[in-house]
Amino acid sequence: MPVNLFIIACCQAAIWAIVRLLPNTSRIQRYQWLKIAGIGTVFGILMDLLLGIAGLFAYLSEGAQAKPVEPKDLPLFLFFINAFLSYGLAVATTALIADSIIERRKSSKFWLFALGILVTLGTLGIFLSSPASLPMMISCGMVIVAGGEFLLVINNQSGPLVLLFSNVSYLPFLKLWAFSILLGAGYEIANLYFPFWVWLPGSNISEINIRVLVIFLGYVALCHPIAVLWNFFGSKTKNSRLRWE
Repeated sequence: MPVNLFIIACCQAAIWAIVRLLPNTSRIQRYQWLKIAGIGTVFGILMDLLLGIAGLFAYLSEGAQAKPVEPKDLPLFLFFINAFLSYGLAVATTALIADSIIERRKSSKFWLFALGILVTLGTLGIFLSSPASLPMMISCGMVIVAGGEFLLVINNQSGPLVLLFSNVSYLPFLKLWAFSILLGAGYEIANLYFPFWVWLPGSNISEINIRVLVIFLGYVALCHPIAVLWNFFGSKTKNSRLRWE
């Protein structure tokens, strides 16, 4: 395993420990760690494959000076250990706040229509955008976040965006956004000093600007789907039961 991945994982574990000490966060039971490992591994593999194909990022598996490689070209062991370890820690950290940003609240059919349009527009954007471009990054983020909100609505739940734009509460969205920024800042600072991945979109944008953009907007597209998956498959609350009504 690359040294930089190990160091970044240690930083991720430290961030988890800090978030765990904050008030109003959930507590992870021992039996839930197996769920975290499973969700993290599957989610990490899918994110690496899909976003790697979209050209949004690549890995520096052989060091900062080496040529970046697509996730699918990583050695098989490294491909799985990165999903299990790095994505798993992201799931463990997001799980601490996931229950507080999703509510068991039935929304109107309007939101199914609106979110369906957003997913459709995002999908069109993916097919029409060039790989490794900002439009591709925005389109992928739209599909991921709107798709997660869509799944929640059809399960008689409301995600942070639906709660915000329905004028129910802005707090879940602010909590998710603030959490995503803090998580992204921690991960990107660690990656800045111990490079393991590189963001590819925006050939005419400086590296620092693309990092700032990713921290303030991109990490929402990481934390939001994790919160949705945790709500369905990992949470010990009543929200975790799927109800297709």
